[in-house]
Formats: sequence, structure tokens, C-alpha cells
Amino acid sequence: MFSVPTELLAKVQITEATTAVTLEVNALKIAALDYTPRHLLVRFNAMHDSAADQTVLMDFNGDTGDNYSQLQHRGKGTAKTATQFVSRANIPLVDISNVANIWGGGEVLMPDALSTRSHKACVGQLGTAEGFVVTLGGRWANTAAITSVTFRVAANFAVGSIFELCVVDESYIATEMLLTEAGTFGNFGNSGANWNASTDNGDIVLISNLRGAGSLHNDHYGLYIYSGNSESNYRLTRLGAAKTTSFSTNQNDGSLSSDTGYNAYQAHWHSPMVIPADSATAGVFGGGVQHMASFSDTVGAKSLFGLTAETTLTNSNDMITVLGSTTDASRTRALDFWAQSAVGSYMSVQGTALNNKDLVSGSMLSAYYIPSSGGNTIQRQELTEATTTVTFSSIPQTYDHLELVVYARSDASAATATVNMSFNSDTTAANYDYQLLQGEGETVTAATSASGLGRGLYPAANAEADTFGTGTTTIYNYTKTDRHNHSITTMGSSEHVENYSHRWENTAAITQMVLTMSSGDFITGSTLELRGINAPAAAATDIETINGIATTNIQAVN
Repeated sequence: MFSVPTELLAKVQITEATTAVTLEVNALKIAALDYTPRHLLVRFNAMHDSAADQTVLMDFNGDTGDNYSQLQHRGKGTAKTATQFVSRANIPLVDISNVANIWGGGEVLMPDALSTRSHKACVGQLGTAEGFVVTLGGRWANTAAITSVTFRVAANFAVGSIFELCVVDESYIATEMLLTEAGTFGNFGNSGANWNASTDNGDIVLISNLRGAGSLHNDHYGLYIYSGNSESNYRLTRLGAAKTTSFSTNQNDGSLSSDTGYNAYQAHWHSPMVIPADSATAGVFGGGVQHMASFSDTVGAKSLFGLTAETTLTNSNDMITVLGSTTDASRTRALDFWAQSAVGSYMSVQGTALNNKDLVSGSMLSAYYIPSSGGNTIQRQELTEATTTVTFSSIPQTYDHLELVVYARSDASAATATVNMSFNSDTTAANYDYQLLQGEGETVTAATSASGLGRGLYPAANAEADTFGTGTTTIYNYTKTDRHNHSITTMGSSEHVENYSHRWENTAAITQMVLTMSSGDFITGSTLELRGINAPAAAATDIETINGIATTNIQAVN
């Protein structure tokens, strides 16, 4: 998800049906790492054995009291739904199926999960084949470090369901900023042991856990390209949910939205994030993750997309989850970022000047640099000439999952063109299904398709000059032959934000992947990179708890 680099702590593939799976943050494994971990991430791919769809629930440290809150933005068929959950005994994730071969799941990130600085926030992208696609933000009202994560379902998880617990791999850290008193983040970039953006066209991933010092319930937090912080240099689209309202907004040239309330903000932020502020429940911080692909590329404008959330515990306080996409349209190629302080409040920015505010103590921002080669990179293709099709052949079968990052633009005579994906030379559209949740301008659309190869709309020749789109597809358990393959795609440009849940109607292991532009070509400078996730170690065993029973996990742990 969002190219977050991870290292596996624990993995369970269940061999008997069960209603609960617990993954523990093993202190010995943490101590054996050659870095100090900050953040946790969970992945799962599951079915159940009941007669109707069942919701996967998540809780921490065995706490099943009414201490959880969540905001969920979902697409099912043509319905788009924003749902607020408060005072819950768990965090609802996604509905999974009992239909043969129909698997669901996804990923949830817990920023600053191993500290005791704040309530525990989480953000996630999930789906079930073509049945659901879900964006969520959640909170556990407890400052304790997370020591275990439990997944529950009313009916049994089916045999073969897989659950993973990971830490974010701090060996990729470039810069970390942690406030020990109220203040702001300053300029970062071109520093840190792993910061090599000046010589390598890799990716930047940001993970944040923030609270503003403004007097109202919410603040905004923004990121600038350091030498491109003029309002006219930024374009963005946000797709989100505010309490029970689904919304999409688009901003250009520093204009303010014509809407009020949560739809209004300034466009000069490279990625505006809504975070809790002084009037929010004590201890509440907002989690977020953002991804910028091909950061040093000099062909197109910078493209960034991300997911942020702010949740509270009571109905009297609005919760908001925002998926943002933005493009720096300046031709400046600065390698520095500017992290601006929390600014104003989304309830008060309606055309007025905004005053800078501090972030509170405990706010943190981790910046990771993902190089263009090495590590888990399988193959990277930086196009030196226009081409319609990009192929990844002979995909190794040594990872658990695949991640594809696309930074692209089409030369078709249109505003957009679709990037299509197929596997193993199967180009029959009827074998591919998806559920989509899309924001375009101020319109939110949900749609399902039983015949769809598409993985997102990318800018084409009639779009604003130099704008590219960025997309990430995670393909889960691609070597398994007991299920149809499930994948999640999130992509954005300055005009579109799209979330997909996909199914390939085939049980074969994936050995080949083909990306095709629906019209026109991928232009020169487009970059497509395939990475592996969880390369197994040579030998190890792990003991995890499944419904109170110790079970051997044969997955090796790095």
C-alpha cells in the first residue's frame, strides 16, 4: 500500500476454521532488528464459511471494550457510502465472502504504533474482489504501545486465510521529525543516510501522526515542494468522507473551493491533510501516508497521492478520512520538501487568509526513500521511447505479494487514457472484475464491472502539460493456486482519484504481467516498477495464537 517498505514480523495461514486470529509483536524479534521500529502494518487475504457476507473486525492488545472509532468510505455496486462508527468494541474493516475463490482483504497502517505518545490511529485500503472497495481511518482510544492485533469474524475464517503483521522497515528512513514541544516541521531533504534523490530516481514515502495546536476541532497540514510553493504551481483532487458525507473536491491555481465546510481549503498545499486540533478529544492524533513516485524525474510534474484520517470517539465531533492527489505543475525540480505547520481550520477557511499554527508535542513525520533498484525491486522500466505495452515476464515465485508502481502519461488525443493490466497472456476482459470508488472534480462515483482490465485513468495529451498520474497496485498471494487472485489499486492525478478492488478469475500463479495503454502510448519518461513483498528467509519458525491455540507458522521471518 502506497509503497510503504515493510519487514515481516509474523504470518499465519490457518489450517482449521476459526473465528479469531491474533498476531503478536514479538519483543525478541523487535530486539533482533538492526533499527528501532516506529510503525506497524497488517495485511490479510481471507474468506469465511458462513452463508452471508461477514465483516472482518480488528482490535488491539486484546481490548474489546467500547474504545474504538472509525470512519469508512465504501463503494459497493453504484452506491458510495460514508459511515461513522463510534464507541465500538473493534474497528470494522471489510466484508468478506463465502463464495468459492472470492477473497478479500487489504492493508492497514498504524503510525507511531510502538510509542505511548498518543491514541493509536490507523488508515487502510481494503476490498473484496468486485464486491467492495473500502478506505478507512480508525482510532483506538489508548496510548499504550500496540503489542498484538486480533482479527475477528462472526463466522469462521476459512482454511487458507492469511494474516500478516509487519513493521515499517526503518532501514529506508531518510529523515524523521519528532516534536518534543509545540512547534513546526522545517525543511528536509538532501540529508539523511538514505537520501539519494539527487542521483537516483526513486520514490518518497511519508508516514505521519499529527495533531495541531489550533483552537478548533480540526487543522490542516500541508507539504510543499520547497522551491515551488506558489499557489499557481499546485493542482489537486481529494476524495473523502466527512462523518456520513461522501465528497470529492478539485482545486487549481490557488483558488478556494466554492464549497464551504470540509470542502474548502487552499490549493497551495502539495497534499492537504486534515488532522485533529485542540478541541478534539485529548490524545487523538491523525494518521497518514503519502507517496511520491519517481521523485527526481525531470520529464513530468511531480505527482503525489496519499491517505489521511482524523477520528474522534463521540458523535459530537466530526471524523474525516481524506484520500488526496496533487501535482506540482511548476517546472522547478527541487529535491527539498517543505513541511508547513498546521494551518487554520477546515471550518474557517472560507475565502479568508489563514494563520500559521503549531503542531503539538509528539507529532511526528517519517520520510523514507525507496531507491529505484536493489532491495525487493524485481524490474524497473523507465521508458526512453513511447510504447503502448510494457511487459514483466518470468516473475519470480519467491515473494508473498507483488507491488506495481506506475508513474505515467499517455499521448492519446484525449484528457485521459486507461492503463489496463492482464496476467499470464490472458487478455479476455470477462476474466477480470473490479469495484471502483472514484473522485473526479466534485463528483463521487461508485461502479462495478464484470469485464474490466482497467487500473486507473491517467493524464493524456489534452490534459494540462506535464501532469502525470501515479498508481500503486498490490497483488496479494500471487503464487497461490487455491483462489482467484485479489488485488487493490489506488491511483491519483490532479484530476482523478481512484480506488479499486480487483479479481482475476483464474487460480494460476502469476508469472507474467502486461500493462497496456487503452489509447495512445505511454510517453517517454513514464516509469513502471515491479517489487516483491516479504521475500522468505532460508529457515525459521514462528508461533502465533489462533483463537487461544498455539499454532506453528512455517513462514520464515527476516
